[in-house]
Amino acid sequence: MRDFIRRWPVVLVAIAGLAVGSVGTWLVLGARGEDPNPIGVDESAANGLDADSDVFALAREAWRARPATERPRGEISVLHAARVGEREVVVLIDATGLGTVYERRADGSGAILWVELFGRALDTTPPVDRERTEAMSLVVGDGAWIDTRAENPQLDAAVLAGDEVRWERVTAENGIVPRVPAMGPDSCGAKVVAEQRGNGAVRFHLLRPQQSNVGTNLNAYLSPLDAAGRRPADERPVRSLGDIGVAELRLLSQLTCADSAEFDRPIPLLFAITELWHGTLPGGQQASVLAISASRDTVLVDTGADTLVMPTSGSVRSNTAVWWFDQHDWLVVAGSPEVARIDVTLPDGRRITHPGRFLAVELGELSSSRARAARIGAVNSDGLPVTVLPH
Repeated sequence: MRDFIRRWPVVLVAIAGLAVGSVGTWLVLGARGEDPNPIGVDESAANGLDADSDVFALAREAWRARPATERPRGEISVLHAARVGEREVVVLIDATGLGTVYERRADGSGAILWVELFGRALDTTPPVDRERTEAMSLVVGDGAWIDTRAENPQLDAAVLAGDEVRWERVTAENGIVPRVPAMGPDSCGAKVVAEQRGNGAVRFHLLRPQQSNVGTNLNAYLSPLDAAGRRPADERPVRSLGDIGVAELRLLSQLTCADSAEFDRPIPLLFAITELWHGTLPGGQQASVLAISASRDTVLVDTGADTLVMPTSGSVRSNTAVWWFDQHDWLVVAGSPEVARIDVTLPDGRRITHPGRFLAVELGELSSSRARAARIGAVNSDGLPVTVLPH
């Protein structure tokens, strides 16, 4: 099943122009010499660390010791450096946008926590003006670097407690929150941190387990379906902690936990997550279909066992049907609440017309590769065709 999924076109939902660099958190490097990976430190931005500390050289050497595909290339920049209690934390990025977090503990031992592509190539001089761009946040051990422009931000982490969401206050020290609680036992270790702003607005940081963020700005709508599969009557944008309930937190968890290469970079701006359908698949597992509105719109199918991401040519928050093959060799079609009928024509000649917004067809002797030639159609209650993905 996974091999089939990976044959779909790759869709990057990230904004490629993720900003890296600003006064106070961008440390411009000097003294290149013959060193292919030079590093230098601006003392004014060391956040409690001595600019002459050997931790920076140790961080660079530890990064160089990683496997070849994870080693830095070209000039290294320090995005953030801080002393947090008895720990020293250094966030680095190379000339290609590959980044890492290095941590030295109180006993003197140090380690690279993870390496991934989370930035853009350093191809501008001077660095990009962060005031015109979006911030990002990164996982640092059990905590996080919450990249914020506020002097002393009010930060709260979401915790799922039974059928309620509890907000737990967390505190940043030199920009690093030592510990951020996970949302809950069923959320793969994902974390949500709300940053209260002075004007009453809230910025939500979605932290991917062990690595970088999924989204820093959630500035729009979270629209889960109710238990009967209906859309809320009064969709309102998220503006406060009170707008995040259990159902909304579930949507954030599904996006943050999505195990898919299509989500391999952060989403600095996330406009909306709309649930199109949820229900039970023929194999008995629960599944959801989500429309993700960001720099590029995509549809995320979460079956519990697999994640499928499909491109879209525009907003699909309504009047949409999505089809895929599940792991038990069924062709599955699921539609948004507006879908009233589904029509399927299979290459073996079978034709199925089904009233409603969900249909599962057992393939039988028909292979999934051949069944990809199936024709899928759907209409709404007015008899008008709706968008069917994939096209």
